[in-house]
Amino acid sequence: MKKRSCYVSRCYPHNLAGGFKAKTDIELIMKENNFHNLGLQQKFNDNRIYGFLYDLISICKAIISVKKDDILVIQYPLKKYYFILSYMAQMKGAKVIALIHDLGCFRRKKLTVEQEKKRFEYTSHLIVLSDKMKEFVIKEKYNQSLSVLHLWDYLNDTIPQPSKYPQPNHIDILYVGTLKENQHGFIYKWDNTTLTSSLYFDIYGSYFNFENIKYKKQFKYHGLKDSSLIIQDTKAHYGLLWYGVDADSISGAYGEYLKYNTSHKISLYIHANIPLIVWNKASFADFTKKYNIGICIDSLDTLEQQLQAISEEKYDKMVENTKHLSEKIKKGHFFMTAYKEGVNLLLSDSKNDK
Repeated sequence: MKKRSCYVSRCYPHNLAGGFKAKTDIELIMKENNFHNLGLQQKFNDNRIYGFLYDLISICKAIISVKKDDILVIQYPLKKYYFILSYMAQMKGAKVIALIHDLGCFRRKKLTVEQEKKRFEYTSHLIVLSDKMKEFVIKEKYNQSLSVLHLWDYLNDTIPQPSKYPQPNHIDILYVGTLKENQHGFIYKWDNTTLTSSLYFDIYGSYFNFENIKYKKQFKYHGLKDSSLIIQDTKAHYGLLWYGVDADSISGAYGEYLKYNTSHKISLYIHANIPLIVWNKASFADFTKKYNIGICIDSLDTLEQQLQAISEEKYDKMVENTKHLSEKIKKGHFFMTAYKEGVNLLLSDSKNDK
């Protein structure tokens, strides 16, 4: 009997910020690859009570519908539903694969490692975000087999602006995110003594306090916009991946987060065909170097010097490499590769158990 590949769809708000778009895209990729949706259809509604009830019904339907030998993909975290859904799936003879968006023992520290391992008690395989996260999971002795996503897929058909080599005295940098000062304080600390005159920033996102920016002429705030409009409109030369309150390093919870997680905004930058600026200790730094899609830095204080040292030939090559990756993330390549590897490991384990 052929094993069914399955998932459970949910209700999402209309405002698809990074985390929600990652989840809805994964659902669409599974649908396009003939996975069986065991729950209700994907839906959008901003009412939290409606969303809670819709998800509850969808989970209950999935518990009833799951069958022996199914392979069920659950996007983690799923808050209160994850444990019961994975438990019931395994009790009915299915295998559970968890696609990790975030581990509770990292940034928010809501769970200890042991508590998180307990949640995965009825999970057979984990798709982790990076090689660094895989190393962490192995070190902490999680019991599941592992495959690595590497990069979030990004479903969007918008055609980006042509990427052009920047002039030395005017380099535009795209930055997208939730721009609270306690999370992105480095932006608010820059002034005309620390921010070099050739760097200009295109800022997209929520909670940006433009009044607190000290050197306003080098910042242009576009507000919170749909990712399609960002890809369509941006003329930035680079996309920045940085968190925290300091420009000279990333420390604390956000530093730990970047050491293991793969930020969804990276895929937006790649889709826009612009090279990346990545913290050297981030989990994505090795991928950036391997595929030559940007530069890795220890501090923003030396950013101008490093960008001005990049030749036009090197810049054009990085742009070309982002285009190749963009074609892959538009087709669900990275999720499907990690999923198929996970299935092969599960089938191999099943044969060995016989």
